[in-house]
Parts: sequence; C-alpha cells; structure tokens
Amino acid sequence: DQIALIINPYWSNYEEIGFLGAWLIVLGYSYQIYFDFSGYSDMAVGLGRLLGFKLPRNFHLPYTAKNVSDFWKRWHISLSKWLRDYLYIGLGGSHNGILYTLRNLMITMLLGGLWHGANWTFVFWGAYHGFLLILYHLIRKYNLFFFINDRASRFCTFILVIIGWVFFRSESMSKAIYILKSMSGLNEHGNGFWLEINVGFNVILLFILSSILAHFVKDTWDIKWQFSKKLLIAFSSILVLCILMINQGSEFLYYQF
Repeated sequence: DQIALIINPYWSNYEEIGFLGAWLIVLGYSYQIYFDFSGYSDMAVGLGRLLGFKLPRNFHLPYTAKNVSDFWKRWHISLSKWLRDYLYIGLGGSHNGILYTLRNLMITMLLGGLWHGANWTFVFWGAYHGFLLILYHLIRKYNLFFFINDRASRFCTFILVIIGWVFFRSESMSKAIYILKSMSGLNEHGNGFWLEINVGFNVILLFILSSILAHFVKDTWDIKWQFSKKLLIAFSSILVLCILMINQGSEFLYYQF
C-alpha cells in the first residue's frame, strides 16, 4: 500500500521525472502489483479454508523466474493455466509445427492482454509478452544463449517483465513511450539523466524491504510455521503497524479487473 502512495503522484506527473525517477516508479509499481495481487490471493485462499474450500496457490515468487515462460508459471497461476488450457491448447498448442506454435503463443497472449481491458496498452502488453515467449521458445529450440548463468537469466527476466509493466500501468501508449524514453535517458528535461523525485530514508527502506521479500525470501506457502514467542512478537508488531497506518491505505489494485 505504501509503495502506491509514494509512486502514484509521479505516475500522474510523469513528465517531471528523469532517468532514475522513471526507474524508481516503474520498479515501485512492479512491487506494488505483485504484493497487492499476491497478498489478496493468499487472503482469498485463507478465507476459503475457513469455509472448507481448498483453493490453489496463485503466485509462486514470480520475480525469481529464470525466463519468461517460467514467469508465467509463477504469476497469476489460475489465469495462466486457463489461457494455456482453453486458448493455447484449444488453438492447437505445439502440435502442428513451429510456425503454428509461435502463432498460438502470440494469439493467446494478445487475448490475455485484451482480457484486462479494451485499451491499446493492454493489447501491446499482451503482444510484448507474446513476443518474449516466442523469442524464448526459439532460443530454447535452437539452444541459443546457453552460456547465460542462472543469476543473469533471473535478472534479465525481471528487467524484461518490469519494462512490460510500463504499458500495463500507463493510460495511453504515448505515456508509456515517454516513460520508456525517460528510463533510457533519452528525455532531456529538468535534470535530464538524474532524479526529480523526493526520496527519504523511509522510501529507500521500503524499496529495500520489497526487493528482499520479492527476490530472496521463501514464499509463505513454503515456510513451515512453528509457534514461538519471536514469531508472536513479530506478527503482533506488524498488526499494530497495519492498524496505525490503516487510514493511509489504497484500494486493491486489481479491483479494476
């Protein structure tokens, strides 16, 4: 929630930020959408358990994915499986040769983008991921870039994913392109290459914490919880903090979908 409160004003005034500011708001949105959507998916699973329903995991540390195909096995797993089973496989999957396979990947992702809303930014976001999946499919098929190690592939995948979020978050293609130009240092405005965004210690701390949780900590589904006084104190502290900050919250990001 607090990430949204920090970055949303800058998304509205995107023409005033430079290179580092653009990367900061895009990185912030990447963490915002992940924690927001993953968090309330887990809440839905927990509420389901209270009522006797066992719902499946919907996120599995997507920002640790080794490639874009792996990302879609970890991000919004219920939607990914639906797209695979009812669109990709329905179109023929990978059974009719390489060209039909690549076509089916692109059509599936285009429709997946359009599912989020009738806006060119969503369509382009879907096409962008379709292109990445096609590229990965060809790389894997012809064993290209085999020399890239695990950490490098995770880092490259994360960068490619957050670039895609620029289109997903922007209200128009012109805004998305402008922000991408700022991220590449091509916009000469204000201080140009540097930062026109107020960053305090609390913001830096929040981003560091977000990065650690998204990239280096076990998924809550994989942790074997054992009651202890330390755990009780930790969760009590978080609960108190949430109550104190409850008036500063923002509504769930995915409500619009």
